[in-house]
Amino acid sequence: MSLENVFRKQRRQRRALEIEAGAESGTDWATTLLFSCLHDKYGFGRNRFAAMNDMWAHLDEFQEGFIFDWRDELCEHGFDRFLNERIAERMQKMITGRTRDLKLMAKTRDMIAGVAIVIFWTLYTKYKWRDKRLKDLQNYYKDKVYVLTHNEVPIWEFMKCLNVECNIDYPALEAYEKQNGPVDIYHGNRGAR
Repeated sequence: MSLENVFRKQRRQRRALEIEAGAESGTDWATTLLFSCLHDKYGFGRNRFAAMNDMWAHLDEFQEGFIFDWRDELCEHGFDRFLNERIAERMQKMITGRTRDLKLMAKTRDMIAGVAIVIFWTLYTKYKWRDKRLKDLQNYYKDKVYVLTHNEVPIWEFMKCLNVECNIDYPALEAYEKQNGPVDIYHGNRGAR
């Protein structure tokens, strides 16, 4: 094997890792913001999030294309697929930066939009949410994305809040805190407890 082939193989592996990292980041970001919405506005906590997580353990068993069927049914009950795609595009730009890698951008965007569909589908089926609540949640999600994409609140603060209040583990948050120090969600104003 020539040296050129070795470098080509390393570049392919690195690119595959970058695409996977973008997809994982998209999953983390979308889940974090939607869980934050559910926690802040609807009082969801550890138990409901754990129950939702358990439901998702079997997603691999569904046949290909199920996400589109779910999306279409949700659209009949107040879910705005175009808003979901715009949100995914905005978040993707935050995650991938100014890349021109179309596969990275598409995979990240698809994961963000897909996570939202799965969470909304869970609320629709398990908790019987319909038009008003689905629309309200999606608009609240849009507001959180605005705050995030306009650099008013970093994703790490959303993650830290869910970690502290709902005991959700984020390996990315742990790595970030190890490198940059603890995230202070109270901004030094914790007060006496």
